[in-house]
Amino acid sequence: MSINDNVRSHQLPVASAQETWRYVLKIMKEHKGGLAALVVLHVFAIGAGVFSPILFGWLIDTLTDVAVPVRLNVWVLFSILCVVLAMQAFLTWCAQRTSWRFGENIFMRLRNDVIDGVTRLPLIVVEQAGRGDVIARTTNDIDAVSEAVRIGLPESLVAVLYLMFAAASSFLLDWRIAFISLAGLPLLFLVTRWYVKRSQHAYEEELRNHGRFDSISSESIESARTVDLLNDSKRIMDALGEGAHNVSKAERYTLSLQQWWFPAVQLGYYLPFALVAIVGGAMVLNGQANIGIVVAIAMNTQLVVDPMDDLLYWTDQLQLAWAAMRRMAGVSTTKSAISLDGSEDTENCIQDTSDGCMVTVDSLYVEYEKGNPVIKDVSIRIMPGESIALVGPSGAGKTTLALALCGLIPPAGGYISISYLSPKLYGRQPRVMFVAQESHIFSGTLRFNLHLINSSADDVAIRNALMLVDASEYSSHLDDNVNDLDLGSVDKQKIALARVVLENPDFVVLDEAMSTFSYEEMARTETMFRKVLKGKTVIMIAHRLQTAMRCNRIVLLDHHHIVEQGSPYELLASDSDFAKYIKQ
Repeated sequence: MSINDNVRSHQLPVASAQETWRYVLKIMKEHKGGLAALVVLHVFAIGAGVFSPILFGWLIDTLTDVAVPVRLNVWVLFSILCVVLAMQAFLTWCAQRTSWRFGENIFMRLRNDVIDGVTRLPLIVVEQAGRGDVIARTTNDIDAVSEAVRIGLPESLVAVLYLMFAAASSFLLDWRIAFISLAGLPLLFLVTRWYVKRSQHAYEEELRNHGRFDSISSESIESARTVDLLNDSKRIMDALGEGAHNVSKAERYTLSLQQWWFPAVQLGYYLPFALVAIVGGAMVLNGQANIGIVVAIAMNTQLVVDPMDDLLYWTDQLQLAWAAMRRMAGVSTTKSAISLDGSEDTENCIQDTSDGCMVTVDSLYVEYEKGNPVIKDVSIRIMPGESIALVGPSGAGKTTLALALCGLIPPAGGYISISYLSPKLYGRQPRVMFVAQESHIFSGTLRFNLHLINSSADDVAIRNALMLVDASEYSSHLDDNVNDLDLGSVDKQKIALARVVLENPDFVVLDEAMSTFSYEEMARTETMFRKVLKGKTVIMIAHRLQTAMRCNRIVLLDHHHIVEQGSPYELLASDSDFAKYIKQ
């Protein structure tokens, strides 16, 4: 599924099976040393484990005076058996320790990839996917994969190797009884094939329902006060109830599959032991087999029960993990940049240019619900280096228009173009930045919060950015946790503006980015910040006259379309709608 498909379906991308396998193989190649060590240690541990039943069978045959391949003293055999068991225990400990370390390294890589992938996805995809889908990818999906990676894959590998070694050992001892020990495999194969065929889709549906429920829950919690004011709690509770019902229904279906699968699997485990004991016992009584060989093969059938149980258990859990892995790979392997027309380009971004870009909008329509436009027939051209004040009453569509210009909301109709006029920059994708009124400060150091926008910025660049937004007092606190700095709303907005300095975008939209500033603070900060904005194309959504008056042009938006536009002093001097709006 392409990025644009996901934009239309309002979902984060899900990787195909082929893409997921390529992603998994790429990670395995990067950790091939750890994988090789894991396999070698498990091979030796399993070899010791499979050899112990053979020694035990020889010990029994020696005690019963039956011919054995290697005639040794009973106490020598017993001593060798003890050494082999001790080696098995030690090698198993080493192998499991290596498995855990390998699993943790893989899981760390997967977790980092999915978090990095979500933060690097085109914002249009993340914004429209909804909070629940993002939360599910970074919580439920990671949890589903984590246990499989750290425990499931090593145990599945051990189980497969154990089955191979035990089968080879049994056939070397007596091929006739060994065939009998395989009696449970057809049953296991058939019921597992039936189960896997149905469970993959069931687990994908379960994860989707969890994502929808998470979305409803998080949005309801955040909007609790609004819901209470609007007396809309019944509708929210109905939505939560429906979401919980869908989750329960999906989980009940997967449980119903397990109720049929597990009993059949248990029968497949213990049927071989019963047949080996009965048929092997009859062969011993008829002199066709040694009792030690029958005991050794019977022990093999029991020794593989736990590995087979692990393998089939993880067959179930890996179905869930695979569905989650496809969702994780979808965000981990998606290219990070997208232009407004959908063409992707990450290599042509300009990193060191002060040129602004031209923004052209022609007959733009934006809809949140089909047939109900919130931006109607808007056309405007913004020249490079021009600053625009976007003003208008609440609900006029100012933020919606700004989001559409930044590519965060797809237009329902019309055309948006953001491009350079300078010939030397043709074909390059401009850097666009949207700064919302709500400041996003994350747990961690102040340096971490500023590195989110530009990880290569050194301390000199960071301190310069803080100085340009009138926040020099924090220059000596870069390594302090933001939770310990007691940041106020003004400080948080200054940090957001410092990110603009570090990113150095070509086109920036400031949506009430200084709304918490006092008039004096705003005037002082704007004076310093305009050094950064010089030559940039800027849109400022403003409710304060002082901010609007400092811009080159004012655009008045009302009833979802542009009412008028012009220079600040021309509009104030005339009998314009803007002048009337200011006087209200």
